[in-house]
Amino acid sequence: MIASSTGLAIFTLAFGFSSDFYMAFFTRLAQGCFAGIVISCNAIVNDIADETNSAFGMAILTSSFSTGLIFGPSIGGFLVFPAERFPDIFTEGSIFSKYPILLAHIFVVIVFIPPICLAIKYISPDNVSDDKVALIPRHETKKYTFENSVFEDVIKENVSVKEFRTSSVLLSHDDRSVSFQHSVLLNNSFKLENSYSAILQQEAPMKKIRILDVFRHRDCVVTCIIYGIFSFYGIGFDEVFALYAATKIQYNGYGFSTSDIGLVFLIISVLLIVCNLFITAKVTKRLGARKCFLYFGVVQAVAVLFFPIVNKIENKILFWVTMCTILLIIRVAIAGSYITISILICNSVTKEYVGSANGVGLACSCFGRSLAPTLFGSIFSWSLTNIKSINTNHLALGFPFNEYFVFIIFAVIVFLNALMVLALPESLSQKKVEVTNIFPTNETKC
Repeated sequence: MIASSTGLAIFTLAFGFSSDFYMAFFTRLAQGCFAGIVISCNAIVNDIADETNSAFGMAILTSSFSTGLIFGPSIGGFLVFPAERFPDIFTEGSIFSKYPILLAHIFVVIVFIPPICLAIKYISPDNVSDDKVALIPRHETKKYTFENSVFEDVIKENVSVKEFRTSSVLLSHDDRSVSFQHSVLLNNSFKLENSYSAILQQEAPMKKIRILDVFRHRDCVVTCIIYGIFSFYGIGFDEVFALYAATKIQYNGYGFSTSDIGLVFLIISVLLIVCNLFITAKVTKRLGARKCFLYFGVVQAVAVLFFPIVNKIENKILFWVTMCTILLIIRVAIAGSYITISILICNSVTKEYVGSANGVGLACSCFGRSLAPTLFGSIFSWSLTNIKSINTNHLALGFPFNEYFVFIIFAVIVFLNALMVLALPESLSQKKVEVTNIFPTNETKC
């Protein structure tokens, strides 16, 4: 995360110095190459959270992203072209006159600095408190296999013994088997004082993880495909909504100005942050990520069909209230789908594969995002030629190929994508548990 943030800050500043298309293209491409901050944040939240607060953690990430979308464009729009807007401060011929978008990017880099410093201080493994870490030597271990029924007894035994040098348990939700690996127990009479669980750092070499190993996990592959389709729909809806809202009333659009569209997004974004933290997170915690993704998909499929109908409302106040309510419902469902699919991706693999799984998921998401604007924009433009009330549309097909068509496609895609989650096991709403218990090797007598 630190490397991604630093690289993103550097190339963001470089983008501010862009003076031609090629420099802008390559610096923007480099920014995309350092987009691993999303992967890292998801992996870190998954690592420190459990089933009781993982939804809330993902909701915080989503809300943070929404907050950035509110203030980022506004501040950026205020700081670009400073020599034209504030000629008394930024004189003609200055560096900000030569590079009119540099000031906005400098501001972004300054905003990056505090999070990078906080990450170095609090997230780096080198800064873990010494009183909670004890280095222990590596020892040869023996392997045993237990049934789930014996698992609790094994854990209790490990807690009550004097020491064992390495103990690692991996629970599999599919075959209900437990693989237990531990070292020779030295003394069975030791009990931990004050029920204090020591967190120890193991000297054993880290397992080398290859990105291709992720594709061996069937559930991970399915969740990544679902994530890609979800992103395809989500970005497509955002693009089409802006187009439909700006479409003239005679084409059955809303006839919004750019200010009206900006106001709608501002209202929805603020309400969305509140809903994510206090509604979506609680619902996901109560019902589970798998069920919630299905329910959120059904809600989106139904609500999106009402958009072309809202413009029939003649009362302006009622129109705005109805339109904003429907849009808020869809946006909350989309955010909920993002939260739940992120949880499912993290839970589809064991801990060491979480980062790679999120990387594959992000790649699928980017692929869907790249296709959506062009495809759905073309479909929407074609649908406007099928409105029979327009005199120039001589070959208009009418309903359902008019302005309703793209929204019907949205409903079908999101509904089928929601059904795909039924191919995943219900246990995916919980982590694949990996328990590591390591106790100090210094002998003490009771």
